[in-house]
Amino acid sequence: MGQSAPISIEVQPRYRAVQGDRWPVQVSPRAGELLSSWIHRVAFAHGLPPRRFADALNFGTGMWSPRLDVDFPNWALRLFAHYSGVAPDTLVRMTVQDKFWKRLLLPLRHDVSQEKSTWLQFCPKCLAVGKTPYFRRRWRFAIHVHCRQHGCRLLDRCPRCQRGIASFDQTELKPQHCCVACGLDLRRARTQPLDAETAWVAQCIEDIGRLEFAKGSNQSLASRLLELPGMADAGKTRVLTNFSVEHRIGFYRLIASRMVDLLGSDPSPLVSFWRKRIIMEGGIDAIMQSLSDNLAFRGPRGSLYPPMRRPLMRKLPRKVVYSGEWHDLVRSYLELNARSRGSS
Repeated sequence: MGQSAPISIEVQPRYRAVQGDRWPVQVSPRAGELLSSWIHRVAFAHGLPPRRFADALNFGTGMWSPRLDVDFPNWALRLFAHYSGVAPDTLVRMTVQDKFWKRLLLPLRHDVSQEKSTWLQFCPKCLAVGKTPYFRRRWRFAIHVHCRQHGCRLLDRCPRCQRGIASFDQTELKPQHCCVACGLDLRRARTQPLDAETAWVAQCIEDIGRLEFAKGSNQSLASRLLELPGMADAGKTRVLTNFSVEHRIGFYRLIASRMVDLLGSDPSPLVSFWRKRIIMEGGIDAIMQSLSDNLAFRGPRGSLYPPMRRPLMRKLPRKVVYSGEWHDLVRSYLELNARSRGSS
């Protein structure tokens, strides 16, 4: 029997044309996802722990992926867009580019004392929703202390070992919702409800920030929000971003009776009006509900009856829920108005 020729495998040009040069596994960003969270999922999908993924792409060491959330250089944007197939504008929306929101970012640290903040918070129940656990962009901001959807406090460290989230430093092939230090599945962490009064304060602060930062007005608001600890405990100079979620909740509880005085005033009468309206109504959701309750009813042929003569044909739903981000809604509205003015 003659000797057989050695087997060789060669990638043909036609295969290159079909396959292209993208990463073999396509990972789609989730609604409201943080860029670093998506990057960690991309690494895991390709069989690489985030630390090894950073080495392969020459991103350096330390908190390499959280840094990209706030400083996403063009070369890195082009790299991820090219190899992942995700549109550049989609990737940018997962970062924090707005100068007002950057001031409210939690600092980049994860192994600190119980009093100090870590770089990222999370809601265990949100992580447990669906088949794809991921970290939300809003969890990076100091003004957020609770989850509206589940009515519970956010956590900013592993409840078992008390270490901060360090998915970027994962050297083993484990999903990012597992604590790097002790391995606890963060989806199973016990949650605690937030009392109604403190939840009201948190919701009003979030809504005021979202509304005003979206339209780019009132640069003093971020400074006022950062100074809330000093307002709660007079005479001490403290910055909101430096404190753990537990301490921030304590500050919110202390200012509950003075919300209108501390946040309601502004040199602009219109801004002051909306702030006080948000505080008195209990948030934008409540304002929208009030608006929906006062909408005119449509007649049989689709015309609007005058407000004083409209028949009570049916009742409006008692609850209106908008599941998206309010600042995105307002931003889209302003952009649409700008385009319509430019075309007129």
